[in-house]
Amino acid sequence: PRATGVHFAMSSRFWLPPLLLPLWLGLVHGACLEDAESASGGPVTLVQGGWLGSEVDCALAQILLEERVGVNVEVQAFGNDDKWPPLADGSAQCDLEVWTTSELANFAAYIDTGKVLNVGLLGIVGRNGWYFPAYCLNSYPHADNIQTMGANEMAKFFAAVNHTVWTSPWGTYDADIIRNNGWDLVAEVIEETDLLTKVDAAFSHLECILFYLWTPHYYLKKHELQRVTLPFYSDSCYELASSGGIYCDYPEEMLFKAEYPQFAAKFARPAAMLKQLSLKSQQQIDIMYDVMTNNMSVYDASCNWLRNNTLVWQSWIPARHVSDSVPLEIILPAVLGSALVFIAVGAGAIAFLLFQRRRLRVANMELQRRLSVILQVREGGLKYASLAESALQKLGILLHKKTLDEQDLRDIEVVIQLIAEKKIYEFDSQQLASVEEETRNFLMYQILPNQVLSMDSMVHHATSASTMHSYNIGTTFLTELDLWNFDVFQLKAHNRPLSTVALLVFKTHGLLEAFGIDEDILTSFLQKAEDMYQANPYHNRQHATDVVQAIHWFLLKLETANFPAIDKLAMVFSAVCHDLGHPGVNNNFLVYSGNPLALEYNDMSVLEQMHTSRAFQLLHQPEYNFLANLSRQQFRTFRMLSISLIFATDMAKHMEIISEFNTLSKLGQLDVCKDAHRLLLCKTLMKIAVDSSPRREQLWTAMEDGTEVGWPRRTGVLCTGRRRAHTSV
Repeated sequence: PRATGVHFAMSSRFWLPPLLLPLWLGLVHGACLEDAESASGGPVTLVQGGWLGSEVDCALAQILLEERVGVNVEVQAFGNDDKWPPLADGSAQCDLEVWTTSELANFAAYIDTGKVLNVGLLGIVGRNGWYFPAYCLNSYPHADNIQTMGANEMAKFFAAVNHTVWTSPWGTYDADIIRNNGWDLVAEVIEETDLLTKVDAAFSHLECILFYLWTPHYYLKKHELQRVTLPFYSDSCYELASSGGIYCDYPEEMLFKAEYPQFAAKFARPAAMLKQLSLKSQQQIDIMYDVMTNNMSVYDASCNWLRNNTLVWQSWIPARHVSDSVPLEIILPAVLGSALVFIAVGAGAIAFLLFQRRRLRVANMELQRRLSVILQVREGGLKYASLAESALQKLGILLHKKTLDEQDLRDIEVVIQLIAEKKIYEFDSQQLASVEEETRNFLMYQILPNQVLSMDSMVHHATSASTMHSYNIGTTFLTELDLWNFDVFQLKAHNRPLSTVALLVFKTHGLLEAFGIDEDILTSFLQKAEDMYQANPYHNRQHATDVVQAIHWFLLKLETANFPAIDKLAMVFSAVCHDLGHPGVNNNFLVYSGNPLALEYNDMSVLEQMHTSRAFQLLHQPEYNFLANLSRQQFRTFRMLSISLIFATDMAKHMEIISEFNTLSKLGQLDVCKDAHRLLLCKTLMKIAVDSSPRREQLWTAMEDGTEVGWPRRTGVLCTGRRRAHTSV
């Protein structure tokens, strides 16, 4: 563990002597927010660290505490080790930004012992690491993950950065990482102001430079930087710190808030507000950017952010107890008035319920009549049930018996056989054995129409005349792009596989002409989206390219069915963006580790919500909005479809989607002229495109052999004008 944290690596330009703090934090300013309260209580003392992010936290808290909670605030500067005794004895009340890695010894001495309380996450994820200008990926496409670079590309990249990693003087592990991985690099220590000057110079000359930085940092907004993926972090790797044996990446840090144990007892509302205060990394970066780039003071930049983000911080302000501030002569009239309103509303509700009662009685009688008809049919022996329903019915009867006879034991054996049956959700045709032949044939045709095309037929269509046999993309040829057995790894050396293939797919299906799409803006969007994919082992740009090609293959099969263009647009867009910004771990990991993404999206389809949000945030920017010519209704439809399709890739929804699709298709009721059924089909195709990625070659071999591969082989009813045509899905 380091004596001082790398996040503390701010040069003197960020360090403020205590005497200048009042001026810097805006104590001499007028009120920031409208209808500001006058501060009378307190004072509450906040701990400020020696870096800009901590100054921003304190400024935001000070403004809200003074102008919305009504308590005076003092801000005091402390070093990492100096702040803990004041937090323990109450001379300071709260530190809003604590970095664990740099303070392990203090964490054990104060947090673990209860001398200082950990009151929850700030919401910011801090991480140190290596960065370089994103444009360097054009020449060195694997530079964002050194482990995947070939020897030649690595040598060229290291030469391009002059075999140097510019690092901080604040105790980084860069030299150890370089030495223990045997890389031909040298860690050169440089002050931050000098480093930022070098970075600006590199961008002005479009040169490559490799350097140490951390997030949140305002340079991540000023320039488009690419983080390098080093060997994966592990606790066992960092156990080698004292011996200089660290070889892996820096860990992510979930920044948290610490406070004096008696703070809430003495200052209930201020403590409640600071506990609710939560920032995202990008929000803090935006404020720091205004300070360092737009020459605003910390107070002015923080005040500007608060004015523009009222909905964010309003939830931080705790409610004021009525008895604390409102006189009794005001309370009583308000209570009486509320009671009269309540009585009037209640009387109206009772009258409405009485009116509805008669309607419900009539509806109930009609329902009873229909149920009696159904019961008569069932009593006649005709039961439309799946094997699963039959098993559940028998189990339900057995559960209510006190003793079991021989017949019960035979029923249990039947249930076991039913559960073991692979086709457990299919209709049990044996239930129609006692029905006369003509009626039985009619019912079988209605329930199990014999219109299923074989897989061989499907493969025949797949290998018919193609629309795109080969394309020259730089030095790489994409052959047979419209065949199922497409090999995405032939594009591994290509800099832009996703944006290139996606653009071809957009063109092939006539989407540019159908929606007036500007090709240059579309290309910019696709390339930016491609850059947002991280260098994960699986959820990367190659995987996204593979999914886009699979969707293209499905759309070719639907060409004769007049599939709506807006559906095609949503499917291709969703394929491009379905894993945008994927961190390489699954939803459960994010939820159980308390990751900020899980907190932001309430543990529900966390990654899918993040992918969708980032995709539409990107589309919202004018330079990337290739759908500017869509009507309002078209865009609403497109957005609804895209959200549904990306959410369908959540494995938690797998059984729901597949079961519904199989049920409708087996019963011959899949009517894709209906919007809901067509959306279900699109979701199913999206799931197949995403989940088939690792088994492309295996599935192709199975299809060529004519063997069962577990894919839906159903007959879908697709719309062709006003007619319907059966088409293999």
